[in-house]
Amino acid sequence: MNAEMRSLQESKLKSRLLQLPGELRNKIYAYLFHDRIWHIQDNRALPAAHCDELYHCTRPKSILYKPELHRNPLALLRVNRQIYYETRSLPYSQSEFYLHDKPTFDTWIFSRQQFQLDCIHTLQLRCNMFVTLGWTGGEIAGATWPLDGHVHDERLLALRLPSLEQVHVHVRVFAQRDVTKGFPTKASREEQVEYARERMGWTDLARTSDDVWGYVQLTAHGVPEML
Repeated sequence: MNAEMRSLQESKLKSRLLQLPGELRNKIYAYLFHDRIWHIQDNRALPAAHCDELYHCTRPKSILYKPELHRNPLALLRVNRQIYYETRSLPYSQSEFYLHDKPTFDTWIFSRQQFQLDCIHTLQLRCNMFVTLGWTGGEIAGATWPLDGHVHDERLLALRLPSLEQVHVHVRVFAQRDVTKGFPTKASREEQVEYARERMGWTDLARTSDDVWGYVQLTAHGVPEML
């Protein structure tokens, strides 16, 4: 018996979880990881809304005590080697990933192992559109679109994520009136959303040979009124 097999048997003897039938363990694993949304953000200056997640209060009687913040299902993967191999794909196959900006998207995607990427079914992307609004021949003019780099080569992304079924794109539009050119007309919220939708030309993706892009959605998120 080699050392690895001996180690697995010893782990099973020590772990009550591993003594359970495999079907029951699978139900426990599914309960831990199913329908979770993982927010991936590469940002040293976290917004105030996330500060309570960084403060770990260990006094149960304190109003700041939030035991749910200490419950990280990923800790299960560190119990022992056998549980790791049984569960290592579940955080990817059973969850959605919400990537907050393009640098995070690039860093995260290209730092994953291929077996992890093979398990991903759903992505959520957040991006910002900055629009200077005015009227030129009846059309809203001027925009910067930082999302283009997300999927500038959708075929490459399709190769990296062969199991990808859904991509949800959340677009936040920042709009301002171009007062320097004397445009008095304010664009409505609906017109801003429609302009964002038109700029999402890459959502009409040319299907790859494997037709992996099953669903792409544009969500108008936080579109402000004109100033």
